[in-house]
Amino acid sequence: MKKPLIAAAAAAFVVAAVAAQAQDFPTAPVHVISGFAAGSTADITARVVGAKMGQILGQQFVTENRTGASSSIAAASVARAPKDGYMLYVANAANMINAAMNPNLTFDIIKDFAPIALLTSTPTVLVVNPQTGAKSVKELIALAKAKPDTITFGSSGVGSSTHLALELLKTEAGVKITHVPYAGSPQVMTDLLAGRTCSPAASTDTSRRPRPRWSTCAPASSPRSPSPTRRAARSCRTCRP
Repeated sequence: MKKPLIAAAAAAFVVAAVAAQAQDFPTAPVHVISGFAAGSTADITARVVGAKMGQILGQQFVTENRTGASSSIAAASVARAPKDGYMLYVANAANMINAAMNPNLTFDIIKDFAPIALLTSTPTVLVVNPQTGAKSVKELIALAKAKPDTITFGSSGVGSSTHLALELLKTEAGVKITHVPYAGSPQVMTDLLAGRTCSPAASTDTSRRPRPRWSTCAPASSPRSPSPTRRAARSCRTCRP
């Protein structure tokens, strides 16, 4: 029973191609790189899966947060690392978005990495500070049209899936909302609750504060609905930084 568990755990991340394969791997701590801040979906995923892999393989898996450029800095560092399997990367939708938006990346997310398995699939939910008075998407759009450029929208960074969800909303609703990029969703939620930003889109599994402190307008995506990233990529004309 132990071998299948090891295989499943080892298939949990993206690794710089092509990693050396030794039968006694790992003989040293393995570094798991997250491109977003502590408390974000990528960070939580890295820590939970890494801890289980460490238990199974008998070696320490160390999570490191290398934030910036919507996870491109983290991806670039892993692409440059020795290809020995001791540095793993938690890839995310932002990496594919960045590849489409930025022709000057120093790495190729397709050629420089070997995808192993899908770890998580999380919905994105549109929430607002209750002080805005908006209790639905319709009311939020009406408010944005009445006060152009006065509503701020926090995302996990330029080129993140939450950023494209915002651009999709702006395009389809015909509203002007100010985008404020953050290093990760935890920082967005902090400013939302403090009233410094009106409306973020956040992955539901990172939103662990009491629900009454914000108002949920609508899910921007769910595992059963088309990704906002895919829809926004077709219709967005303002998503380049």
